Amino acid sequence: TDSSSSDSSDDGGDIGFFVSRIAVANRKSGEGLLIESENEESQLKLLLPSNAEPMYISASILTNEIYIGDRGNNQLLVYDTTYLNQKDAIPLTCNGIFHQFYNLNNQLWVVCDEDNTLLVIDTVKRAVIKTITINNIPIGYKPHDLTTSKDYAYVTLLGPSTDGADGYIIQYSTKTFNEKNRIAVGGDPHVWVDCCAITDTDYLFVAAQGTSTVYKVNVETLKVEDTADVPGAHGLWATKNYLYVTDITSSDGVNSLYVIKQKDFTDIKVYDAKIGAPHNVIANSEQDKLFVTHSGPGAVTVYDINAADGSLDEDNGRIIFQEDGSVPFGIMNIVSLNEYKAGSDDDSSSDR
Repeated sequence: TDSSSSDSSDDGGDIGFFVSRIAVANRKSGEGLLIESENEESQLKLLLPSNAEPMYISASILTNEIYIGDRGNNQLLVYDTTYLNQKDAIPLTCNGIFHQFYNLNNQLWVVCDEDNTLLVIDTVKRAVIKTITINNIPIGYKPHDLTTSKDYAYVTLLGPSTDGADGYIIQYSTKTFNEKNRIAVGGDPHVWVDCCAITDTDYLFVAAQGTSTVYKVNVETLKVEDTADVPGAHGLWATKNYLYVTDITSSDGVNSLYVIKQKDFTDIKVYDAKIGAPHNVIANSEQDKLFVTHSGPGAVTVYDINAADGSLDEDNGRIIFQEDGSVPFGIMNIVSLNEYKAGSDDDSSSDR
């Protein structure tokens, strides 16, 4: 269909009040999968436009909206977080939209990997306010992953081969949109920085699959402050004190979920995933569950997090979605403005 709708046939929860959900972009089946954070069996599917190829999903917290990057139709689809109604479809002038990330400046940054540009969208105006052409890209490289805080955006460059030390990270100002700095890192790098007061620390984290390295990087200077060895390091997300990293190369899921203490990169725990090829990862708002996409197997799994030490309960890990050919890709915690404010109030009132 040319319009978007929600399908509650999969034991979907009530629509009409905000429910904290994990959103998954099912890239090949062309759907948005919404899983209730607390009641995992309550799931909804957003039926996207024809030929949709959803890549990544962002929660525009301050406007209570969800942005889905549709590579197939070269557009951003905008939904209300409460009623799940489609609010807009924003056509994009670049080619090859891939990764995207939101910050609390009401900015959504988007990578366009076919023409080496970045787009900055104002999520209040729902309009592109800046197109950035990435300068000095080495031959054979292309932009890939992206993360952003209120001050900086960081984009990765993939080399001709994902093996070895052939990746780069470029830092941009979110105010001037100018490049500030760049560093070389391991191949096939992916990045995460705190967009929304999630962590107690303030670092840029990098997972470089090509060298099986995780980096802790100064957000201002891009100085590498520490590293950890993680085989096949790929997807990553942080909670208040811990960093979670997937080994995407693990075909059976054994020893494929890593937990690293942010303040001590020698404190590393490793756990089994329920199935192989864990790709992207996200924690829910309560930081008591870790959700993982497995793109090849077409599945989403979840693991309970121990609040005391960040460990995962692998024995009770569970497959909560599996569908051949769906290719669950990007994953995001959908946070409402009220939920974000409540979490911020809790943090400011506690000893940190």
